[in-house]
Amino acid sequence: MMTAVHDKYFEKHRQNKNSVKKIDRAMATIGTFGPVMTSVQIFHIFTTKAVAGISPITWAGYSMVSICWAVYGFFYKDKPLAIVNSISAVTSGAVFVGYVMFH
Repeated sequence: MMTAVHDKYFEKHRQNKNSVKKIDRAMATIGTFGPVMTSVQIFHIFTTKAVAGISPITWAGYSMVSICWAVYGFFYKDKPLAIVNSISAVTSGAVFVGYVMFH
């Protein structure tokens, strides 16, 4: 059932290379929003040296998940997925490192 729905509605759009490029660009742009917002947290941690309320387990988890998605993106040669998750892994890791340094 799901395969039929997927083939009928989604696979046709993948054949249009122009649509795929537009969607890839849009998702890469949207995907960079998370790491940009995380940079605000990084700036706060490293300028104030305050880590109250930061969960190291959460940020380490975010880093690990992003690393896994980045590896997956590189493996399947999916540039938006690989690049955005690599950046996300670095920013999430920076929050974790900041916590370790200033806790």
